[in-house]
Amino acid sequence: MLQGADGGGSAYKRAPASHEGPAAFLFEGVTAEVIGATGFDMGAAASDEVDRFDLANGSPPWGIVIASAQELSRYYKLVVEELQISRENIGGDHEPGVRADLVLLEHEAGGFVFSVGSIGWIQSMAVGYFDSDTARVTENALCRAIQIMRQNKSIVIVISHRPSALAALNMAMVLYKGNAIAFGSCAEIFSRVGGPAAPPAAQPIPDVKTARRAAAMEGAQP
Repeated sequence: MLQGADGGGSAYKRAPASHEGPAAFLFEGVTAEVIGATGFDMGAAASDEVDRFDLANGSPPWGIVIASAQELSRYYKLVVEELQISRENIGGDHEPGVRADLVLLEHEAGGFVFSVGSIGWIQSMAVGYFDSDTARVTENALCRAIQIMRQNKSIVIVISHRPSALAALNMAMVLYKGNAIAFGSCAEIFSRVGGPAAPPAAQPIPDVKTARRAAAMEGAQP
């Protein structure tokens, strides 16, 4: 993992594996080829701290890279553990190893690990009151995890502000000021408060900052 701080970041460009195969479910409802181009603080989804998929450094060989962010500045540099001698051009403007990768790791038992490759992902999710491409990808991962756990007859507790994620459950509780004001089946609860958007279909399981934040709320960079 490496870190940089120049007030900017990089969006993720999708790889072919995001369109078909076992990782395609993560991009249901997402049509853009580049995601995470905006963010509240660091400008884009890959920012502040980033990490990459690298077999030479121990990444599991069954991992699937589904998107990469490679347009990082010279202020993002290789970590010292990767350098035998000090040299120039180890920043993101020259070194291809300075990047963030979006990775899916599937496991034989049916579960999976979804790695976003950057701590900056979450501040990109919040753009447009969480109506962003990064938020949708994250929701798709959450809904798939819920489906897997329900198939295994596990108990799943989800706290979410997104009704479409809650629609993947069978029971819901509404909290207001710390108090439970409603509890019942999702169908019953949503009939009272307004139905959610349908969750992704179940599939087989295989100053400057202030201005930037204001622009991000509108889904655009100044």
